[in-house]
Amino acid sequence: MDICKINEILKKHKIWLTSNGKNGCQIELDADLSYSKIVGADLRCASLDDSNLTNAKLSYTNLKGAELGFCNLEWAELCYTNLESVNLSFSNLKNADLRYANLSHANLYRAVLQSANLRGADLRYADLSETDLRDVDLS
Repeated sequence: MDICKINEILKKHKIWLTSNGKNGCQIELDADLSYSKIVGADLRCASLDDSNLTNAKLSYTNLKGAELGFCNLEWAELCYTNLESVNLSFSNLKNADLRYANLSHANLYRAVLQSANLRGADLRYADLSETDLRDVDLS
């Protein structure tokens, strides 16, 4: 997906958020966004299930309440990202950089976090049932 299309989608989502759903439209994608740079965006409540976000740069982004189930986020940069109450069930976050991310109340059921960097991340009340935590940095 090219940057112009991504910017148009983000613009419509921002209108949707600020109008409480009356105008614009909620992001609903299952797209290939690998290597995308979407830093500092407001993606609250976005529906990105089944998307490919491999190597995507999403640091400082607000994804509170977003749907990211079955996503590929391998090697994604998610530093300081708000992932509160996000659904990441069955997602691949292998080698992802989640330093200081807010994952409180996140659903990580059966997610793969192998070798991910979770240094300083907030995992309070996160569902880590059957999550692959091999070699994760939890310092």
